[in-house]
Amino acid sequence: MGLIYSRTIDVHRPKTQAVAGTANVATLVGYTGTTIDTTSLTGETIIYSQIPASIQFKSPLSRGESTLPSDTHAPGAWEVFISASYAAKGTIINRDVLVDDLSNRYQVEDSYWTAFGYNLRARLLEL
Repeated sequence: MGLIYSRTIDVHRPKTQAVAGTANVATLVGYTGTTIDTTSLTGETIIYSQIPASIQFKSPLSRGESTLPSDTHAPGAWEVFISASYAAKGTIINRDVLVDDLSNRYQVEDSYWTAFGYNLRARLLEL
């Protein structure tokens, strides 16, 4: 760790399984999706463990749906930076889960690679 990458994170990938259902019981319109696989002990595969990262809060610039003066801003996002020397290109994808050294959990919304490494936009997961 250093001054820039002052935090550590684990990168987890949720194990998913395909499920089928119906959108409307009356019309029996089918759909498919994924759910977290609860048959394993953890439901997640660890991709990286204890790698240095920089985690920074990014405040939204817009307010919620209405524009009343007392309204709060929309939820913020977290920017997570990982050096190219700690994570290879293509190994962290959207929907991966980051667990930081304070046990906070984040879900990756946007994962993109730069010449310096990963720049991830994530949302804090509520338990």
